Amino acid sequence: MNKFQKRISKNIRIHPNDCLVIGDGFGYIQELLSMFNTVFLLDSTLELKEKNLVQRKDYESVFQLANVSGIFIDLNKVECIDYISPLLSKVSPDVFIEGNDVLERKYTKVLYQLGYRAVAQLGFMHQGPQEECKMNVTVITTFHKQGYDTYGKRMIESFLKNWPSSIKLYVYAEDCTVTESAPNLIVKDLHQSSPELVAFKNKWNGVPKANGDVSADPIRSKRKDSGKGFKWHAVRFAHKVYSIFSCAKECNTEWLMWMDADTICHSPISEKQISRFLPDKQELCYLGRRGKYSECGLYAMRLTSENTINFLKEFQRVYDDAEGNGGIFSMAEWHDSYVFDGVRTRFPNFKQHDWAASLNDIRPRPGMSRGEGHPLINCDWGAYLDHLKGGRKQLGQSKRDDLKVPRTEPYWQQFK
Repeated sequence: MNKFQKRISKNIRIHPNDCLVIGDGFGYIQELLSMFNTVFLLDSTLELKEKNLVQRKDYESVFQLANVSGIFIDLNKVECIDYISPLLSKVSPDVFIEGNDVLERKYTKVLYQLGYRAVAQLGFMHQGPQEECKMNVTVITTFHKQGYDTYGKRMIESFLKNWPSSIKLYVYAEDCTVTESAPNLIVKDLHQSSPELVAFKNKWNGVPKANGDVSADPIRSKRKDSGKGFKWHAVRFAHKVYSIFSCAKECNTEWLMWMDADTICHSPISEKQISRFLPDKQELCYLGRRGKYSECGLYAMRLTSENTINFLKEFQRVYDDAEGNGGIFSMAEWHDSYVFDGVRTRFPNFKQHDWAASLNDIRPRPGMSRGEGHPLINCDWGAYLDHLKGGRKQLGQSKRDDLKVPRTEPYWQQFK
């Protein structure tokens, strides 16, 4: 074993399995072939034929490599780092870059965003492993057959592509079959998983006021917005909240994050980046809107907190006992976002973090409340997610005028 191999063996965090070489391997390709099970070669001038050497033609062809423990990048290939972010996010390999000097940040921006840091200068190369971060998070969503066909399938595919495989996605499917499969994808039958939802629907399915029609309601029928059926459609939004109640009892993780099924996970995100959205001292994280109910397309709850447990108990109680004291039908509106706010504000000691707090400083357009509109894509989450609420489902993306803050991510460049 020569000096190069000794330094690799000593510093690589994961036992050498496969490696990806972008370029010519610093002139040490034979050493790498002897150390790794398979060496994938990309954008190289080398013309070799070895049993464990596999030539790759383009960057997309390496995104699904599952056992890469090291990536070796020639100094004249460093601009490729932007192209391999899906692989970096997926399997978190060590990265070795030719040359002892640490690169300028303009070349390593993606590495830093994904939690990588230059930690060792090894003479002929320097090394950047990811900072250790073990996120204990479950993500949950739900949809029916039409929802799956229209947007849910795309949401699942984008999640599996761009979120860490260590984070599970629970899908509560209503009378439909999910064709995607992955170790971190758990598909549940919504009705079988939540008899409480079935009971709620059996009781309220035939009742107009619980299904968007308040024409017979002496108070709400006089409101100017009485015709906005979604505000009174308790049954429609019950599917969402009851799936959350069920998953919170089953998932056994510290955090449970709700994500609407019409969300696109458009860019890779690492565990380290996700951890920044879930502050240590907080128990509930959400998207607030000043002067209006919260945007509940995305929120997260710390399940290990007693305050969260009590919040979820009360959240479910106001649906189970919908006409009782403080139940949903005693509230001004009956959709899940309004109910969510009504319940969370009943707990003054609940430590809550508003992801969209900074948007309340944005000057609204005429007729808009401060902070209203599309908070998810305008807060930090917009770097990774798009939310196709309302008519955006048919467009396949958010609208150009939904953006109120500058966005530099590649996904948003299509909006220029």
